[in-house]
Amino acid sequence: YLTTLKKSPAASQIGDFNDSNTLLNLNMPDIKQKITTGFESGIEKSPLPQKAKDATKKQFLEDQSAYTDKVVNAFSGSLNRIFIVSTIAMAIAAALVFSLKERKLKTASPTDMPD
Repeated sequence: YLTTLKKSPAASQIGDFNDSNTLLNLNMPDIKQKITTGFESGIEKSPLPQKAKDATKKQFLEDQSAYTDKVVNAFSGSLNRIFIVSTIAMAIAAALVFSLKERKLKTASPTDMPD
């Protein structure tokens, strides 16, 4: 999908394909629609036979769908790992807190001042 987009003359308007923000923005519905519309109009203007045009469109849409799945799964997978690590860290912290012993407070009279 990205390789196909990079071949387009309009790809320079999209941004840097090595930037994660650009890669995430490619998955936004309005951007996807503009890319799909531009691709389809470019294919229709090409001198390819209709069968080849249809196959190219189908392949492009499959690649676009696969890219969307990769982005969504990568994001949710990374969040899953973050929550697992956070849960383990919280369990360790809770065990450490409960293992601390309380210190007895010194008795003081109302006239004593802290040092």
